[in-house]
Amino acid sequence: MCEGIIITNEAKKHLTNNDAIPLSLFEYPTTSGISLVLPDNIYVNAQFSGKYARSPIILDYKNDYFLNFNNEITPVKIIPLPDYFNKKDTDGNLYTNFIMSHTDRMRINPIWGCYFTCKYCDFNKERYKKIPFVKLKEAIDVALADKNIQPKHLLISGGTPKPEDRDFLDSIYEQVTKYLLQKNITTDIMLAPRKEKDLLKKLKSWGVNSLSINLEIYQEELAKKFNPEKAKISREFYFQFIKDAVMIFGISKVRSILIIGLEPISETLKGVEEIAKLGSDIVLSPFMSSENIALAHIKPPTEQDLIEVYEKSKIITDKYGVTIGPRCIPCQHNTLAFPNNSSEYFFS
Repeated sequence: MCEGIIITNEAKKHLTNNDAIPLSLFEYPTTSGISLVLPDNIYVNAQFSGKYARSPIILDYKNDYFLNFNNEITPVKIIPLPDYFNKKDTDGNLYTNFIMSHTDRMRINPIWGCYFTCKYCDFNKERYKKIPFVKLKEAIDVALADKNIQPKHLLISGGTPKPEDRDFLDSIYEQVTKYLLQKNITTDIMLAPRKEKDLLKKLKSWGVNSLSINLEIYQEELAKKFNPEKAKISREFYFQFIKDAVMIFGISKVRSILIIGLEPISETLKGVEEIAKLGSDIVLSPFMSSENIALAHIKPPTEQDLIEVYEKSKIITDKYGVTIGPRCIPCQHNTLAFPNNSSEYFFS
């Protein structure tokens, strides 16, 4: 996660089927690498371009894929791109404009683009538009039938809607969740706090499985700098919304991302403490550099930084009876989490 990988020509030949398919679709900074499965079911999205192209870790192929780090060999499995990566709908749109599959999960973006202007994300640079349910449903059906990745659940992700588009997004939440329940597929939602008093109860009544309410930056002055719209919502309102969500959805069904590397470790750990005491899981997301973001000049956190944050966060989450998530093991591929053979973690 810190160093990325270098891909040998032999590995690239097998990964791309002799250049017939791309190595990656380069979408979000946190999912623009190659998804690897290391021993002990450790899933990692390994970056390989830009600053990561000078990595000391080499992905190679000889009868199968393996990592070579200072002549220490580690066998790995590769999670391929979905087979629909270049397929189009009846209107000529790529299905990946509406849906993407990683490991065991589908992700849809009913709002393409984003009302928020977070400096560590490039999605707000996309032209803002709403994706109708009929298009999302068609894309979901294609993803469910995919031969490369068999999704077990779905995440409804950002972008965050303009205030006037919240009703549209709520209708998508309801329609998608109810549609997938008919197919025994659960739906998780990533959303920013909102003031509507009945929103959380409505989401629960529709059958939504879990929520991701992502604070991302704890230190308030840095939040104003890096994610101004989130800062305007206020840290206190985030905490109250998370607390209310835990009351309605329950322990293990609410989580919040904190980004490692954009604020002092001490501030991140304060955030871990404040969120954990509310009954919410913590998701530790190492900052990933990308040429397309405003913070491209900032270096990712070091290995030692990640070790320190993880170990100290584990003490905090254990104290409050919550977990470093995600609890779904394949969904840990772009976060700092490790399955420990306990009931806390599972395959969806």
